[in-house]
Amino acid sequence: MTDTPQELRQKASILREAGEVELAQDYETRANKIEEGGLQVADIVIPVSKEEFEKAGSKFVAAGDHAVECTLCTWKTEGKSLAWDFIVTEEGPDKDKEATLFTGVAPGAIFKLKAVLQALGIPYKAGKNGVSFDPDAAQGKAAVGVWSKVKGHKGGDPEADEVTYTKLTDILPKGSKIEG
Repeated sequence: MTDTPQELRQKASILREAGEVELAQDYETRANKIEEGGLQVADIVIPVSKEEFEKAGSKFVAAGDHAVECTLCTWKTEGKSLAWDFIVTEEGPDKDKEATLFTGVAPGAIFKLKAVLQALGIPYKAGKNGVSFDPDAAQGKAAVGVWSKVKGHKGGDPEADEVTYTKLTDILPKGSKIEG
């Protein structure tokens, strides 16, 4: 059942007496707007600006492929894994969202590191101590990030509920498209 302006003012009076001045004012404002014709009695009002509402979105990037730029490559755990930071550059609801891709450096895990280096066009060289590359060369490099739906425990807590979310899982050369 939807409140009329008179019912809204009654609620506002009760709230004001209870010390809930801000909420009471919201009810008064709603009653006034209904009377002025700015709202229908059945309208639901969300207390945000139009700009805030239109800008709102999930913190997660939508599943699929998106144009990205690498902003940083650094050790996550020195000698074990690297963290590659990316930002979505294409126009749309995911623009400017950030994500990190981790690549291992152990012999069984370097396939992902090699794929990222190739996708970003970063040269690597072999030396006495192993294969090396300049991590600063990654900054500003354009590519395509692939976000996949994955399951995990909320907040990384194994005792928490399992949830489905999107995660950056691959980096492809600029201009690439995934199928399906």
